[in-house]
Amino acid sequence: MPVLLRPLLGLLPLLLLPALLSACSGFHLRQPGSVTEVPLQGLAVFIDPAQMPDPTFVPVLEAALREDGARLLPAAGAGAVVIGIDRLEQDKTVSGYSALRQVKEFNHYIEVSFHAVRSRGVPDSSPERVAASVRAERTQLYDSRYVLGVAEEENGIKKALRAEVARLLALRLRRLMR
Repeated sequence: MPVLLRPLLGLLPLLLLPALLSACSGFHLRQPGSVTEVPLQGLAVFIDPAQMPDPTFVPVLEAALREDGARLLPAAGAGAVVIGIDRLEQDKTVSGYSALRQVKEFNHYIEVSFHAVRSRGVPDSSPERVAASVRAERTQLYDSRYVLGVAEEENGIKKALRAEVARLLALRLRRLMR
């Protein structure tokens, strides 16, 4: 048996050499500051407070846009993208029952319909308007024997869903504003 392995052991360093060289080459999939890392880099964005059904969503949306590299403006300016929220719906539904018909599972969701308007910079042209919606949902398991902490868990889920839908909105905005 060792006689059969000797030729293979001689090939082993030759097979491992390319793997070692590629590992030491410093290859990175993303460069710092690349388009995939900050997709909205330099995009001037104004969030219209008059078109915001829930003012508590503004800070979450601002944080997501900043994280994606957008430059937030205090007022709408020329060439800026103006974001308005048409509808923000956050609720929970029952999605599972036990054999005794007790609630065992809730499905929390948030759905945001929004529009974005960008002036083209040409005086007599109509502004570019796009509209879309994003949705995020999460399941909460409920056990009636362990009720303590359920409200805190629900609040944490709602907060996480708002952050997720704001992140999805920023991604959708990037796709729509190409």
